[in-house]
Amino acid sequence: MVPALLILMGALVTLQADLLSPEKFLLLPPVNFTIKTTGLAQVLLHWDPNPDQDPVDLEYHVKINVPQEDEYDTKNTESKCVTPLHEGFAASVRTILKSSHSPLASSWVSAELKAPPGSSGTSVMNLTCTTNTVKSSHTHFRPYQVSLRCTWLVGKDAPEDTQYFLYYRFSVWTEECQEYSRDALNRNIACWFPRTFINSKGFEQLAVHVNGSSKHAAIKPFDQLFTLHAIDQVNPPMNVTVEIENNSLYIQWEKPLSAFPVHCFKYKLKIYNTKNGYSQMENLVTNKFISKIDDVSTYSIQVRAAVSSPCRMSGSWGEWSQPIYVGLTYGQGCFHQFRRQRVASKISPW
Repeated sequence: MVPALLILMGALVTLQADLLSPEKFLLLPPVNFTIKTTGLAQVLLHWDPNPDQDPVDLEYHVKINVPQEDEYDTKNTESKCVTPLHEGFAASVRTILKSSHSPLASSWVSAELKAPPGSSGTSVMNLTCTTNTVKSSHTHFRPYQVSLRCTWLVGKDAPEDTQYFLYYRFSVWTEECQEYSRDALNRNIACWFPRTFINSKGFEQLAVHVNGSSKHAAIKPFDQLFTLHAIDQVNPPMNVTVEIENNSLYIQWEKPLSAFPVHCFKYKLKIYNTKNGYSQMENLVTNKFISKIDDVSTYSIQVRAAVSSPCRMSGSWGEWSQPIYVGLTYGQGCFHQFRRQRVASKISPW
């Protein structure tokens, strides 16, 4: 019985090897490959298995050719890509064997989206965007919301009557700007969304699209993707308090206005001696600090914050809190010692 079983297994392995050998096995390319725009800076690639393909474990090798080269393997028959589309989009796909280092692969099939029409040099330039957390009126269900501000320069070859229009997409939400700032020729050069559907704790990219119109030329649109950690303007810490006791500064503050919890922040503390011009800088993960001081100087204290890496990719530091002055200040024939002070963080409008 055992020898017969071994012979049967050996025959099966031999049969599989024969089927997968380059001389006896052929991988056929997928069929019905299409590329469809599904949102701002977002496309869906879809294809079907070749109906004449032998039933073996298959995967697909996808190659993005435009706007930026990339490639990956997938076992699915569709794939979503988030990428700027103002230069068009082109991709190819072929059939490969699943989890195999075999050189076997089908021929490529390709599809493309043409770049949208528009004259060169008419699209916006230097598009930059920043986000900021603000209080929400729906305090129970969503206590925080995110505002968005974007600015840009007019295209170098854009006619004087060019008018630009900005849209953003985050996840499934798309909005058109309603509040613009204009230049001397009444052209839109900045946009502000006081409230958005952006989730400050999200990991998705923010897609921004700017198109335009003119009576004298076709204005070329422009897309750009932003990662939230890179453009988020973190609010200053709130309720900074400073006390002097026995030549020591006791400094304390609360986390910034943010959807992130307390443990997600790191802080930078600046204690500036206005008498000798010396600044003491401290990097902290707590919201308290004690520092020794002399009794003949005045000090300025400021704190700023950033979201730390355990909760999100580290971004830039936020704005400094308003300075608090403590210590001694001299007048004509007298001096005054400042005591405990508190400063509540003020969030400036755009």
